[in-house]
Amino acid sequence: DVCSSDLENGQLVIKSHSLRSDITIRIMDSSTMVYEETVLAEKTWYILIDLKDNKSGVYTLNLTNQWGDHLYGEFTLE
Repeated sequence: DVCSSDLENGQLVIKSHSLRSDITIRIMDSSTMVYEETVLAEKTWYILIDLKDNKSGVYTLNLTNQWGDHLYGEFTLE
């Protein structure tokens, strides 16, 4: 896997194993962008995003690299 993510205790961890590309991270709830950040390639090995203050529900995670490739998925905050 080039990139992996894990959600534990309201914290989302994203790990990139290639370190070849900047990654733009976007997290949306059903209608609103709740988080957006671009992380430089050399810092993508471990990204921690604290979502504890966000409301419960289903969120969409979208990762985009500098070449326009996408990874996306859904997760639930409880």
